[in-house]
Parts: sequence; structure tokens; C-alpha cells
Amino acid sequence: DFVNSLPPAFSKIPQIVIDDLMITFDPAKKALNDVSFGIHTASSWPIVENYFAITNIVVALDIAGVSGSRTVQGLVRGVFNIDGVYLQCEIQKQATDTGWVLTSGLPPGKTLDLVQVAGKLFESKITLPDARPPSMTFSVLEVTIHTGTGMFGFSAQSADSWNFLDVKDFAIESFKLDFTRDPSIKDAPISGTLATTLKIKDVEVALSASMNATADGGWAFEGSSKQIPLGALIDYIAETFGVHDVPRSIAGITIDNLHISFNTKTRDFTFGVTGKISIAGQPVVIQVDIGVLHQTDGSFKKVLKGTVTFPNNQFGLDFETDPADTRFTATWDETAGGSLGFTDLAKALQLPKLDIPADLDLDLASASFVYDSGTKGAAFVVTAASKNYGGGKATFIAFKPGADWEMFFGLATAKQIDLTALPLIGKPLGALTTVMLDDIAAELASAPFSGDDVKTLANIVKSGYPQLPPDGMAKGVDLTVMFDAGGHQVPLRLGTGAPPDDGTATPAGPALSSAAGSPTSMAPATQSSADGTHWFTIQKRFGPASIQKIGVRYYQQRLWALLNASLS
Repeated sequence: DFVNSLPPAFSKIPQIVIDDLMITFDPAKKALNDVSFGIHTASSWPIVENYFAITNIVVALDIAGVSGSRTVQGLVRGVFNIDGVYLQCEIQKQATDTGWVLTSGLPPGKTLDLVQVAGKLFESKITLPDARPPSMTFSVLEVTIHTGTGMFGFSAQSADSWNFLDVKDFAIESFKLDFTRDPSIKDAPISGTLATTLKIKDVEVALSASMNATADGGWAFEGSSKQIPLGALIDYIAETFGVHDVPRSIAGITIDNLHISFNTKTRDFTFGVTGKISIAGQPVVIQVDIGVLHQTDGSFKKVLKGTVTFPNNQFGLDFETDPADTRFTATWDETAGGSLGFTDLAKALQLPKLDIPADLDLDLASASFVYDSGTKGAAFVVTAASKNYGGGKATFIAFKPGADWEMFFGLATAKQIDLTALPLIGKPLGALTTVMLDDIAAELASAPFSGDDVKTLANIVKSGYPQLPPDGMAKGVDLTVMFDAGGHQVPLRLGTGAPPDDGTATPAGPALSSAAGSPTSMAPATQSSADGTHWFTIQKRFGPASIQKIGVRYYQQRLWALLNASLS
């Protein structure tokens, strides 16, 4: 029993020399009470078999209650040799402890290098990366071993700094190495981290690298901070890496968290910014990764990517390359999941409501928005592709040139309305020719847009999507329709959104292109009926069929078509 209470393998140490021995007993009870002794030996003691053994052992033990409820406590001292540096080891056990625990440290004035530690303790399970400090000397070191389980813990600190970028005023300061050896994990018993600090302006960021992630020959450090202003980070990137083209459009981000990662071999850095950015005056969740990639000539290249999330949809960010540009673009498509509508976007940004028909089901397949805080007023522009209306395309604009928002919605469709489906005249007319309404487009404006407004917004709206009329637009609704009868095409327009009289309009009115591609002026409405129908003169004959007029009416957010035709 006594032997079992000793540290593992301790009873097998040969050549023990007893220095002190004290025995306490009770003659009346014929009982042995306590035994205390001190011994030493020049033999080694394998505390962890084939891994950690100490020499120059000195032992002091106190065994209480020898004849009854026995307890053992004591102290063992020795040394552990690492490449000529002798760690001072001590094993202690209190009476209430369940096992023996060894602690070890450097003697005063001694240091130990990382390479020495790796050679003695890593068992070739962890290979030091090629890209490592020329010297990493530990001046503070502590080893802890639980002799019963063989669990081994190592902690060491170094005050060395390392400028692995070879750039002025850059260094990661001090290191702390922590690793454990768990013999119960057969394939990978050793795991741990190397920790350091990176100073950005006046803020120190704690970073760490896993010791098992060195396959590429470098350490991959990661860390985070919530204390760095974005402006300070942009200045740091410019000063340290010579990267001066971080766009102004992200300068307004309020940082919630900054994640930093870098690889000591590739010398690539990533600064991951999570926070909020103001779009149209509302905070929107944004995540931006600023990659600073090391080039073969020693310079650094910037790579930007990120996302914004609203309303419950994630948009991928695309930044302008001009650092002075104040805009950014974000894109979404249905493969990202969720659903998206213009009303959702406007509501999320608390924009004024635009009277878009509630049952206008665009069923968006993709969308992108541009936000520019540096135009002549803030501009939020969305362009989207629909799966309905013949693959229609839509544009939503919120523009704030002054105190109030100006809203615009434009929809261009390839949807055709077959007029031969009309009662009475339609079927016999369809037997002779095709009659339809095609290229239906709608424009809604909540306030007047001047010609200057249009010029400001023209380069923000993506090519191929509905634009504001070039001469501007008054508050109201405009509808344009192409009437096609057997190839004879007449463009029609009705609504209240004529160009505003602000002196910027050109004398000529807007024009559409016919199917043949030649400019065709809008057909004037010859008369309007009491129900709001606008009638356009056609006067076209197809054999026995004659089409006199086409009527178009916008009522209760719906487009109505009427045909005045006859058969002879």
C-alpha cells in the first residue's frame, strides 16, 4: 500500500541514499504513528516513460498514520536536462491531494531557445515552420506534469520581437508558447498555441497560432479587437504596407469587431471588419475583409470583399477601385436564399412609400444596389431582374438632393398583351393578322426629377435597366406601350409625368425606337373619354378588318386596353 502511494516508478529507483530517518511510535498501543525520511540518488527517474525523466533527485517524505488511516505527503526535487540547460523540478503532494504534481522552471539567469524545446519535447509530432524568428529565447518557463495520468503541460514566455515583413516600424512583440501532451491521444498527443501581440497605433491586439497548423511552413496567427477605430486601421494599412487605395466608402463603418489573421510564410494579412454602416441614414450590418497580399517584389496588393445584410438578405459587396470614390455596390441573387422586394428594401431603410402596385409580382431573380453618399445628395439605386413579365427589368431610385427624398420606380417588360383575345372583334381579327401591345414600360415618381438630377444619377443606374427620362420627370405616373398590328408599330404614351418646366428640358420630346430600330415619335392622344381612357388614332386596314383607334387607360393600378375596330 505504501509503495502504491508513491509517485509512479519511484519505488524502482536504484542506488538510493538515506540522509535522514525519523520514526514516531506509541509503545502503549504498540502502534507506529509517523515515518519521516530524506533520501537522494544519482539515478534518473522516468516521470513520463520515454519522454520526461529527472536526475539529481532529493526526496523528503512524511508518512502519517502508518498503523491506521495512512496519508503520504512530501517533496521531490531534481533537474531535467534540455540541451545543457537544467530545469529545476519539484514534485509536491499534500495529504489531501489525490496524486503527485511536478512543476519545473528555469534557473535564474538561464534561457532556452524554441529550437531546443522542439528538439527535446515535440517528439517530431510538430515541425517548426520554415518561416520563424531567427531566435525565440524563453526567459520564463513552467512545466507541469500529473504523474498519475502522464498529462504534460508546458508554458514559456519570450520578450523577443520579430519583423518578418522587413518593413519599417513593424514587429510582433513578445511570444508565449503553451502546449500539452496527452498520452491518451495516440496519433496527436501534442497540441498547443503560440501567442503574441501586434500593435496597431496605440492598441495591442492579442494573436495566436495553432502549433498543428504549420503544413505550409508558416504560422497562421489570428486575433480580434473591439478597440480600434476604422480610421486608425486604414492609416495603419497605408503606413505599414504602402497600400493607400482603401476606399472612402468604408470609412463610415462603426466597428463592432476586428478580426486579424496573417501567415508568417506568405506574409499575407487579412483584416476582417464587422460592424454597421449607414445607408440612407439607417444602420445596416456589414462585414468587410481587407486583404493585404504580399507580392514577389516586396510590395503589397489590396483585395476587398464583403457583405451587407438587410432586410434579412445577404448582398455581396463590390467596391470601387478609386480610393476617393464614395460609393459601393452590392449584389444578390435567388441562389443566396430568401426573397426580396422593393417594398422590403424601402421599409428597411425607412424610405418614403412609393405607390408601386401591391400585386405587382416581380419575383426577382437577381438584384444589385449602389449607395453613394458623395453625389449631390445621397443616392440609393436598385436594379433588378424579374422572372415574370417576359424577363422584365426594374429600377428603384431613392435620391436626396435636399431635405426630402425623391423616389422613382421604372419597369421595362417584354410582356405582350394579345388584343385578338378581346370579345366580338378579336377572333376574326386574329385570323387576319397579329394585334398586340408590346414593350410595356412604367415610370413612377414621388416628386419632380430635374434634368440635373437625371445627369447626377445617370452613371449610377446600370446599363440595360430603366433610366429616368433624359429631360427629367414630374411627379406622377407615365406608361409607354408599343402597339403592333401586323408589324405596323405605333409607340403610345400616357400619364402625368411630363418633364418639369425647370429650364433644363430640351425642346424636342422624348422618343422611342420602333421594332425596326428607327426613332419614332410618340403618337398623340386624339381624345380622352370621361372614364380616363386615352384614345390614339391608328386608321389601319387588314383586308376586311379595319382598326380605327386604340384606347389605353391606367386605373386602380392596372393597365386597360380597348380597341375600336370593324369588319366589312
